[in-house]
Amino acid sequence: MIENKAVCVLIFDKTNNLFLGVSRKHNKEDFGLPGGKLELNETLEDAAKRELKEETGLTAKSLKLIYNSICKGDVDYNTYTFYCDTYEGNIESLEEGIIKWVSKEVLLNGSFGNYNSKLFEAFDLIKSV
Repeated sequence: MIENKAVCVLIFDKTNNLFLGVSRKHNKEDFGLPGGKLELNETLEDAAKRELKEETGLTAKSLKLIYNSICKGDVDYNTYTFYCDTYEGNIESLEEGIIKWVSKEVLLNGSFGNYNSKLFEAFDLIKSV
């Protein structure tokens, strides 16, 4: 059983068919979704809100858990993805990464491409309902 937990937040711009992405701190060309590891005694939703705020400056007003799977890497994480369709604030980072609207392909070609490909299958099912 995977004890390590992480969260990420999917924000989708329906008008332009783009996703809010953040670059890795050590590679500004490698984009993923805002997110990270849970802190001690933090709930999944609280972690998602905190990570979104830290990495993008946005405050989530609604979060819906849409996907959960193991994200394999140097250390495996049980990763939970939340969909956020209502948020407020201005995009600005408290961290080193770049924040920008990116295509699905950019996220599929990033470090978390395998996880994101399964996530997008689940997201496409949700969008079609």
